[in-house]
Amino acid sequence: MKDTIALMPVHLMDSIQNVFGNENWRIVNGKDTTYQYFSRRNDLLIHVYQYKMQHGDSVQSVLNKIYCTPKGILWQQDTDTFQLLNAKQNSNTWVHHSDTLQYQLILSVTIEQQFQGKRAIMQQTINLTDFLVRSRYDFLHGTHYANDTARFKRTVNKKTK
Repeated sequence: MKDTIALMPVHLMDSIQNVFGNENWRIVNGKDTTYQYFSRRNDLLIHVYQYKMQHGDSVQSVLNKIYCTPKGILWQQDTDTFQLLNAKQNSNTWVHHSDTLQYQLILSVTIEQQFQGKRAIMQQTINLTDFLVRSRYDFLHGTHYANDTARFKRTVNKKTK
């Protein structure tokens, strides 16, 4: 029995990273806003943290991953797994059954996402750590430094003497 060696397409992972980077992205889809943070862990793995913001804090956090297998590059998302169909320096295309998920880098800070006939825009935000700290500060103080879509109303604590 011969051992087979599966060559992992690291260059395709590089193309995926060229689109998403190691960045924090805001995805506005109608009235719904979610965030994804892409973190390249090694040549064959990218972690994708997906979350929403509520009261200045991240909620509904999910860890997804993009990883290499001998069958190709897979993106595990919530309940579905997409397989990479095509990766170029400015775009990538994924498939799940008959559904196609496409990402096109429009500007260095903007990505167009298309899935099931719907279009969403991804906008790069500040790094994840600063974003979370500033979002919490914005919630507590009624400011808007985090560059997110949430608009908080300022609340004043009235202390009685």
